Amino acid sequence: MALAIALLIVVVTTVVTVGVSQIGVGEQKNMANEMRNQEAAAAADAGIARGIMYLAKNASQIRQSAGSGWMNVALTRHWTACTNGGTALPCGDGTANQFDNNWTYYQVEPPPIPSPTPSPLPERLFLNGEDLKDHVSVWFVARNGTAGSALPGRTVFYIVAQGTSIDGSGTVLAKQAYSFAPFLARTPDAPLIAAGTIATTGALNVVANPNGGGSGVPLSSWSNGDTALAGSMQTCQIEEFLSTNTNYTYQGDPDGNTVTLCPSCSCPNNASLQISSSGVEGIDILDVDGNTGVNPDSTSFPSDLFQYVFGVAESDYQKVKDKAKLISNCETLGPSSSGLYWHPTGTGDCRMPTGTNVGSVAAPVLLVVEDTQFRMNNNGAFFGLIFAFSRTASAGVAINGGPTLYGSLISNQNINLGNGNYNARYDATVLENLAKSLDNGGMYAVPGSWKDY
Repeated sequence: MALAIALLIVVVTTVVTVGVSQIGVGEQKNMANEMRNQEAAAAADAGIARGIMYLAKNASQIRQSAGSGWMNVALTRHWTACTNGGTALPCGDGTANQFDNNWTYYQVEPPPIPSPTPSPLPERLFLNGEDLKDHVSVWFVARNGTAGSALPGRTVFYIVAQGTSIDGSGTVLAKQAYSFAPFLARTPDAPLIAAGTIATTGALNVVANPNGGGSGVPLSSWSNGDTALAGSMQTCQIEEFLSTNTNYTYQGDPDGNTVTLCPSCSCPNNASLQISSSGVEGIDILDVDGNTGVNPDSTSFPSDLFQYVFGVAESDYQKVKDKAKLISNCETLGPSSSGLYWHPTGTGDCRMPTGTNVGSVAAPVLLVVEDTQFRMNNNGAFFGLIFAFSRTASAGVAINGGPTLYGSLISNQNINLGNGNYNARYDATVLENLAKSLDNGGMYAVPGSWKDY
């Protein structure tokens, strides 16, 4: 009997020991699986962060179709179309389709990233002592990103990242949507804005912002000094401007908006808003001249015109400059130029190219001219916004010849419109397309878009 009891105790003890050891082994496996999951999740999260930095670093290249632009079909790396029902990453999650044929993707990882561009980030990231590049793949997925075509404004980019554990047995997929915010703090209120005076000595035709002074109140020029009416300055509404000539051409954008182009048009001699020979400033002229015009002196002119345009204080202008494409020669601009350009101080006058347009209705240009003279002396057209950012009175704006501006001209000094013919046409479509331009602003996460699995 004692032997039987002893044997029973041994058996029970053995069973308990085996059971406990199995539980311990199971817990170790679970802990190991959890560790691998955490490693993969950390790699995926780092991939999203790397994608954010990479997207911000190459923001100026995303919509470009020339040179090193992501839309250049001549490069081996460009947007690739997803397919309906495709399950492979990044268009799918390995088992189900996530993005159909309305979406395209651009792969950032795995490395190496071919030179010259898009350039790899200089940062090296590590996961438990191992180079993260060996454990994460990153893609951008965008709607309508086909190589050779334009990306629509305010495009949402999904950053898709797959992280793997150190031993490669665990994977986690994460994605989050990002978009670009515009640099423009607002659409300018008038086609001509100056913190100083506006001098008109040539044949100037200005098409007003029909709602610049409030709903239904046109505004052609706004200055913190006098707008001197000399020469043959005329201002009018767009209907009057186009009514004097029917020799139009048209230029559109991907959203179906069309702008009528008519460089030879002018405001009619009986323009309803302003004729300089009348000697009295009309309702569309808002300036500071001792209350000699129809409007009283302006009292609401921005104290910081840079902040009015960009939403950033003038003292922080470097934040905007860092995002711009720096150019030492403004004559390199042309019809395919788009986005934010900055002509820095010490590079001579900024002269517009001769015999060609700058920008387009679909892809306008925001040009900042820093402490140098902006000169436009030809018959070409400029689509977008020109900001003469001058902190010395000797700099500013000088325009003559017969150019046409579709958008707005802004200076924090004086504007001298010289001799010759000049058309300044406020165009909401051009300015709205500029505000939507991908090149212009910082990035922001789309709320509620984060997902990992």
